[in-house]
Amino acid sequence: MKVVLTRKHRQARLEWARAHLRFTRADWANVLFSDETRYNVTSNDGLLRVYRRTHERISENCVVERDRFGGGSVTILEGISLHHKTPVLSGHTGDVNGEKVL
Repeated sequence: MKVVLTRKHRQARLEWARAHLRFTRADWANVLFSDETRYNVTSNDGLLRVYRRTHERISENCVVERDRFGGGSVTILEGISLHHKTPVLSGHTGDVNGEKVL
């Protein structure tokens, strides 16, 4: 999935880079970058469009079976720092977005 950066996003990234321009290796040693990704088990989260004629409403050609509970998803979370990497965690639910000062 491609994320479009707005002018506000670009400005925030530039400000962050300028604020950390003089960080030393010792400063970076206290920083952990993390990311999470969700994988859907059976399908994506998009809509499914079906085009049909009026009399084809319940035709087998126009019906798609779906998992009753959406098939589920798995979230993977990991992080890296200057000298370390975290173990890969899976099964996490919810977002883990934000900053934490060690």
